[in-house]
Amino acid sequence: MVKNVKRHRKEVEKEMGSDCSSFLDFVPMTFTLPADYSLFAEEFRKNPNLVWIMKPTNRAQGKGIFLINKLSQVKKWSEKAKVPGAIPSQQKDAYIVSRYLDNPLLIGGKKFDLRLYVLVTSYRPLRAYVYREGFARFCTVKYSNDTTDLDNLFVHLTNVAIQKHGEEYNDRHGGKWSFKNLVLWLEATRGHEVREQPDTRTHTLTLQLRANTAHGLLTPWLSRGGVQATARMVDEVEGIVINSLKAVQVPPLSLFPSLPCVHLCCECPPYGALVAALLTPLPACRT
Repeated sequence: MVKNVKRHRKEVEKEMGSDCSSFLDFVPMTFTLPADYSLFAEEFRKNPNLVWIMKPTNRAQGKGIFLINKLSQVKKWSEKAKVPGAIPSQQKDAYIVSRYLDNPLLIGGKKFDLRLYVLVTSYRPLRAYVYREGFARFCTVKYSNDTTDLDNLFVHLTNVAIQKHGEEYNDRHGGKWSFKNLVLWLEATRGHEVREQPDTRTHTLTLQLRANTAHGLLTPWLSRGGVQATARMVDEVEGIVINSLKAVQVPPLSLFPSLPCVHLCCECPPYGALVAALLTPLPACRT
C-alpha cells in the first residue's frame, strides 16, 4: 500500500500541484528494507529519539513484528538472517519500517486498532461495499511508551494471534468491541452527532471523483456537521479507504484499448487503522 500511495501522490501533485495532495498524508514515514536502508539510516540519525516498527511484508498475525529505537537493532536483525557479511542491503526478506505511533488513543489505558472489511467489485468506476460491522481489537496489557516495554508485544500489538497467549486475555469476547460500540463510546466522551441508521449491514459507493475529494462518502449514518471529533474521525477513516483504493486503480482504459473488461471476480481487502490521541487515524497496513 505504501508504494501505491506514494506513486498516487506523485501523480496527483503532477496533475494538480503539490498543495493538492495533503489528503494523502495518512501514511506515516515508511521505508522498505533492505532497498531503502540508506535512506532509513539517514532519517534515523536525524531523529535518533524516535521509535520505529518493523513488519515483514509476507507474514500475518503479528509474526515477525518488532519495535526498535536504535539503529544497531536493525543490524542485529540482519545478522539473524544469516546473510553473508550481515549487511542490511543484502537482506533477502523484505520488511517495512514505519515511524511508530507512540500516542495512540487509549480506552481503559489499553491500545487498540480498527478492523474494517471492504468488498471491491470494480475499480473503474470505483465501486466498493463496506461491511458495517467492523470491530476494534484491544491489547491485554495497559499501554506504555517506556523504552523498557518495547519488547512487550502484549502492550503494542493488537493481533489476536498474539494477545490470546496473554494472561489477561478474555476468550469470551476476544478483546474486541464492535465498531458501533466504539462509535457510541467516542460520541459519549469526545463528541456526539445525530445518527441515521441504515437498514442493511453493508452500503455501497460508486466513485467518479477528482483526486482531492477525500472524505465524507462512506458513512451516511453520521451527520455531516464536520465539527464533532467522532464524525470527523470516521470521515478520515473513510478517506483512507477511498484514497488507498484510488491509488491502486488501473491506468485509464484509453491507454490499453485492447484490455478486456472482466466482471467475474472481486476483492475483499481487510483494513487496519490506528487512532491517535487526537482522533487522527493512520493505516496499519503493509506494502
